[in-house]
Amino acid sequence: MLHVGSVDGLPVTAATDKKNYPIWRTRSLLVIPIAMTREVRYLLAFASTRHDLRWRALQIRHLKLLAGSLAGAMNRKALEVERSDALRFERLVTEASARLAGGAYDTIDEQIKLALDDVRSFTGADQ
Repeated sequence: MLHVGSVDGLPVTAATDKKNYPIWRTRSLLVIPIAMTREVRYLLAFASTRHDLRWRALQIRHLKLLAGSLAGAMNRKALEVERSDALRFERLVTEASARLAGGAYDTIDEQIKLALDDVRSFTGADQ
């Protein structure tokens, strides 16, 4: 977590930040990492452009809880998308297998082409 109550109070080691924050009109900043499966994927960030703002400990604790809730919701969505994609791919493979197994000898080349086209379309491959 990063909490900058006033950019004027940044140490010399943060000279680049101290120089850039006024360009972005940032006076104060609070950044809370959002971790998904132990990896930081997003940041919940609040900035004040009008005045210095010092966040209270209770506010920060509540915002960390909010960040945890956001992480849980985003993780559930990612898992649902992954599950849905896996199911769609499973259907694609099943349908292609059925076409190939039941295809007449004289149409097997076309059935192979259709199966490969379906896989390319699903994966986004161009060849």
